[in-house]
Amino acid sequence: MKKVIAILILFIGIMTNAQEKRTVTSTGSAVIKRETTHYRIKTTLNMDQAYYSDPQCKSLEEFKEKYFNALRENGFDPKAFEESKMEFLTLGYQKEGTILKFETTSKEMAEILMSVRMNGITLQYQFKSVLSPERRNELRTKALADARVNAEQLCKISGGTLGAIMNISESAPRPELWSSYYDSYEELLTLSVSFQLN
Repeated sequence: MKKVIAILILFIGIMTNAQEKRTVTSTGSAVIKRETTHYRIKTTLNMDQAYYSDPQCKSLEEFKEKYFNALRENGFDPKAFEESKMEFLTLGYQKEGTILKFETTSKEMAEILMSVRMNGITLQYQFKSVLSPERRNELRTKALADARVNAEQLCKISGGTLGAIMNISESAPRPELWSSYYDSYEELLTLSVSFQLN
């Protein structure tokens, strides 16, 4: 009989420990402010448009020279371009043309290039914004503090107290992002955190 009671006490002890611990899960977030580090401009010279708007330009070379002169007048050296004729051919225009690419870390140079406009010229602009590992860790700390505050509020509602972190996961923002325009929405780093509920 003593053995049965000992086994029963041992079994009850094991079952008590095997019960799932109560947890509370909350999310916390921090606003990401990225730093712009690079600018990329793709310039399409298209004789389809230039043919009608500027009949004095009879060839692509004349059109390019006219555009390059306008760039030089504004302080931009056209030698900085990388030409991509094949990319232009894939666009399917009727007349000749080309694509000129330029990448820089200088906002001023990007602005100069973007400000020179002519009929027959189409500009596409992108900027690269980065999130450094140091800044990302700062944001994680802020998001964790936010998650803790939210979890404490949930504990008050449920009548418990907040314990140790049981589980944590992060929405992983990309460290580098190329964008075509300045968007007005807030990008967030978000953590989902499960705490033990005492």
